Amino acid sequence: MSIKHSLIRRRKVELRIDTKSKRVILFSSIAILVISAIIIPFIVLVGKKDKAIRIESDEDFLKYNFPGSGTAVDPFIIENYEIETEEYSAIAISNVTKSFIVRNNQLRGSNYGMWIAVSTPDLAIITNNTFNLDINIIGIQIYDTSGCQIINNTFRNTVCGIAGWKLGSEDSRMEYNIINNTFINISDSAVILVRINKAVIEGNVLISNEEYKEQNGWKRGFSFYSSGNITLKNNNLSNMGVTIVNYELEAYLSHIVEDNLINGKELGYFMNLKNETYNPTDFGELYFINCSFIQLENSFLDNSSIGLSFAFCSNCSSVGNSFSQNGYAGMLIMNSIGIDIHSNIFDGNYYGLDIIRSLDIDIDNNTFKNGSYGCYIDNSTYTLGINTFQNNELDLYIRD
Repeated sequence: MSIKHSLIRRRKVELRIDTKSKRVILFSSIAILVISAIIIPFIVLVGKKDKAIRIESDEDFLKYNFPGSGTAVDPFIIENYEIETEEYSAIAISNVTKSFIVRNNQLRGSNYGMWIAVSTPDLAIITNNTFNLDINIIGIQIYDTSGCQIINNTFRNTVCGIAGWKLGSEDSRMEYNIINNTFINISDSAVILVRINKAVIEGNVLISNEEYKEQNGWKRGFSFYSSGNITLKNNNLSNMGVTIVNYELEAYLSHIVEDNLINGKELGYFMNLKNETYNPTDFGELYFINCSFIQLENSFLDNSSIGLSFAFCSNCSSVGNSFSQNGYAGMLIMNSIGIDIHSNIFDGNYYGLDIIRSLDIDIDNNTFKNGSYGCYIDNSTYTLGINTFQNNELDLYIRD
């Protein structure tokens, strides 16, 4: 090969190498620009944290310069904040008379995502917010505030999603609408309402995914205490159920309970029945209210809140049933008389059998094991036969 041909060939090789190097540099530059376009705004977004919001008077809405005028048709709007704070609550609102909407926010405080105490009714709409918390935090804590609309929010990894309490006088009214919210990996109660006059709980979903780790045995799901006129419709709960505890018959009878699923099975809420026998396999929980001569046989009621409840019932029985891993009680007997509890298994419930203000309860040949309380008897009369108690924190507790 001539020297001329050798030089030409070498030049071509150098050109190819140079071209390849330029392509590598070009592609690397493009990749850096694309990655920068994605990552840098993401870092800026994640790094941006808004300060906690404190509204303690009508004038505070103006201080924050929220849009709106505070009327029912033109409420103040608190939206698009991302607040993660060591203060007790990301947003706290109290002592106001103006209407407001809290929407499209991500909220996390040291104790609460939101804290609300507003004596004037029908002011608050809370919608499309995310409460990504931890097991020691409550999503929304509400005191003495009526007329809250809590819609389409997501509560994740928290001890409690929504807690509403009436602390004021008996005459004050507390009403809520809790609709189409999603609760994920809740360790205690998705919703807890105490001394509420009226509430609509509809279309909510409570789920536990593969990341869920049970923190305690106190799984109450949707919990209603000393409350009336609860409409409970089209809710879907897994790994928890519904806890209803009232000390007055009228409160139990005032509830509307329809089309709810507990672990894929129907929530049974029956009132004023007589002379019926149940051995169901398609119920996730069973409530019998003001019923008589009801017998439940050979059922499995597991992994909910209260497996079976007899409230203001008479001459009923539970024979040969299994109640396990229920967060409140395997069975609750409230203000009833003449209830026979024979040959049942109570395994891993918080209360195996919880008896409150009842008379002539016959308890015989049952097994109570692996619970916080095997059998808890409060201000009731009973006959305690031969039962088996195994590995409970406290086998039998009797309170006069």
